[in-house]
Amino acid sequence: MDNITHSLVGVAFAELVQPSAATADHRRVLMAGSIVAANLPDIDLACTWITPAPLGYLLHHRGYTHTLAGFVVLAVALPLLMHASRAVHRLPGAARRVLYGLIALNLLGHVSLDALNNYGVHPFYPLDPRWYYGDAVFVFEPLLWLLLGIAAACNARTSAARNAVAGLLSFVMLAVVAARVVPFVALVGNTLAAALFLALVRRAGHRTRTAAAIILATLFIIGMSGLSTVARREAVAAARSTADLLDVIVSPDPGMPLCWSAIVVSRERGGETYRSERGTVSLAPRWYPPGECASYKLASTAAGSPHAAGKALWRDEYRQSIAALRDLAQRDCRVRAWMQFGRAPVVRGDSIEDLRFDTGVRGNFTAMALHPEWRGCPSNVTPWAPPRADLVGLLD
Repeated sequence: MDNITHSLVGVAFAELVQPSAATADHRRVLMAGSIVAANLPDIDLACTWITPAPLGYLLHHRGYTHTLAGFVVLAVALPLLMHASRAVHRLPGAARRVLYGLIALNLLGHVSLDALNNYGVHPFYPLDPRWYYGDAVFVFEPLLWLLLGIAAACNARTSAARNAVAGLLSFVMLAVVAARVVPFVALVGNTLAAALFLALVRRAGHRTRTAAAIILATLFIIGMSGLSTVARREAVAAARSTADLLDVIVSPDPGMPLCWSAIVVSRERGGETYRSERGTVSLAPRWYPPGECASYKLASTAAGSPHAAGKALWRDEYRQSIAALRDLAQRDCRVRAWMQFGRAPVVRGDSIEDLRFDTGVRGNFTAMALHPEWRGCPSNVTPWAPPRADLVGLLD
């Protein structure tokens, strides 16, 4: 998830455990520790330079600090660093234990939130190097911003903090609408839901207000997980070919749970080629057609002609040789490393890229040239299991 969401979750957890009689210093320490811990696993972004681009980002972000081993290291390192602070030393012993528990909770919460989308995590390394994908929530979700942000603003002890949270929420909501990532109708719907939530919790105590935001956010995530199953089923029903189904990748449009981008990967009869069909599914096409969804309107057609089937509007498709992909991965160490990340790989021209992130919002950050100017194998390659081992096998 995005760091706004992680930070707001950190604020919410800190509010829940904070005693009503906590001093201002006590409150600041708990809040600071919670927010830092809620974002700390993303410290792996500072390590992306150790492997040439784009592999550095693909392999090291959501890397070791998002695993069981990383959790242990961070859960020990951050309390040790904070223990050197005079403000932490002034806390009562019970309050310090609450702080350290809060740090552990936020570290687990960070990886759990990251597991919700189609980017994936591999949390059980070193026991299990495989990626796990939730395919249920986009990397940012406006309703989560609003629920948690309203609770944070209402709980703020100063007008400056309250205005800062409100200003941030207003800015990011307007920014995603201006970028056409979130349609105006979704802005209206989310704003009405947020206004209703504010009316219900405005006069509640800080713990009640925060608990309500967390419960509603959790129910929303559970609901999105259910809709993910429906979207996956509709994508399979509408796909042209699922002779040997390998993967169904779905992701909701932010702020619009009726719209889901979909990629169906299958092995065609004969087993010589694999097919990647990409488009958008609308769960209520009569009310909101898939062609109106942001995931369809923003993405460019790259191969084939659009066609409608069932509740889906397919944008394009790719047929590629399994043997050629396997051979490329075996003889090119850069491609071999890239395959540790690629879940929907396609070779287009002189590059290989993952269709999941060919969204039209920005350039595909997974694209890697197959004929680089520099020679040699990339350094500091990770041990993640290739998501498409069903196509290329386990690569050494």
